[in-house]
Amino acid sequence: MATNKNKTKLERENQLGEVARRYLARDTQYAIAEALGISAPQVNYDLRVLRNRWAADANGCFNERKSEELARIDRLESEYWDAWFKSLAEFTSTTKHAETDVSGLAKKQKATVKTEKRGGDPRYLVGVQWCIQKRADILGLDAPQQSEVNIVDTTDARDRLRELVERTNIGSVANSATNGVLQQSVNR
Repeated sequence: MATNKNKTKLERENQLGEVARRYLARDTQYAIAEALGISAPQVNYDLRVLRNRWAADANGCFNERKSEELARIDRLESEYWDAWFKSLAEFTSTTKHAETDVSGLAKKQKATVKTEKRGGDPRYLVGVQWCIQKRADILGLDAPQQSEVNIVDTTDARDRLRELVERTNIGSVANSATNGVLQQSVNR
């Protein structure tokens, strides 16, 4: 058995690759150790190294993907804002009229310029709102809301109910009715 201290970097990476391949094929650590001629603790160590690498790769890919999506959302939000501000600008329209004489030749040309102030298209703000919400979702800014639940001691409520029943004399009627049912069942 060659120790890892004597292996080159290339040999070490090849060993890690073979441990990973066999582990993903569901070989046991003992079977991997036997097949590669290394100790079982070495396989255990190699698997820890591999798991750390896999976790780092997964986090890196996940964070990279989040960054890409955030960049797309930022770009889209910028476009929505540009469109919103353009929709606020004054709108100018020009209409040209030509007056003609009997022969069909143009006598006069009139141009009418109409300027209109617009209030902006709210659809662009809806787009901005969508971008903000998506960004918050991706970043996890919308944490779950906490609600307080107060548990009330029911003994107070029971006591109050008992007092109410006694005050309204319902209790004596209920007790006499219950006692009568109990006495009938005992006499049978």
